[in-house]
Parts: sequence; C-alpha cells; structure tokens
Amino acid sequence: MKNKSILLFTGLLFLQVTVMKAQMVGGVVYAKQAESDISLPGVNVYWAGSAIGTISDENGAFELFKPSGHHMLVFSFVGFANDTIHIDNPLEDIRIVLIPGEKLDEIRIVERSPGTHIDRLSPILTEKITDR
Repeated sequence: MKNKSILLFTGLLFLQVTVMKAQMVGGVVYAKQAESDISLPGVNVYWAGSAIGTISDENGAFELFKPSGHHMLVFSFVGFANDTIHIDNPLEDIRIVLIPGEKLDEIRIVERSPGTHIDRLSPILTEKITDR
C-alpha cells in the first residue's frame, strides 16, 4: 500500500511538472544592430492586461508562465520601441528583435514641485522651534 501511494504521488508530480512546462513561453530578445543582432539583457517581458511578467537575463533569455486567457506578450526596454506579439502555441521558442526607438534631442524641466523650496546658500532645510 505504501509503495502504491509513493508511486501515485510521483506520477501526479510528474504530470503536474509536464503540464506546467507545457504552459511555459521562452525565448531570447535581441537588439537590432548594423552588422548583427546582439542579445539584450534586462528587457521587460509581460502579458498585456496582467501583472505577470519577467525580465530577460544577461544573455537576453526569458521564460514565463502563460496564464489562460492572455495571448499578447509585450516587450519593452528603455531606448527601444515596444513590441507586442500574439502567442498561440506556448511551446514555441521566441526570437524577438527590438529596434531603437525615437531619440530625444533635449529634455526640458518646466516646473518644480510646489511647496518645497530650499535656499541655494544652505541646501539643508531647517525649521526654527520656539517656545510659546
């Protein structure tokens, strides 16, 4: 009886791992370069409309669980245009190439946050406490 229980538990565990593996999506993210594409670490990879996501590792590789009802996978990285792809088959190995986004020529700060002012001569904010 004990052997049957262990065998049943092992079989169920193997089945669960197989089902979980079937719902994994993975691939590599590259950056578009002039001569060749290079792997891009730190890319945000997430399912559109959910809080489920990950980032690519130092080799640009990622692996992510595919929840039911979500099919749009979003890739975003600073300095590159966002890309969204539709995933039907979670077993496919994804190779995505991000292209450089729009470059900013100038950044202009137009307003300070209201209510905070620090004297330029004394950058430490101090308050005078008096007894009444």
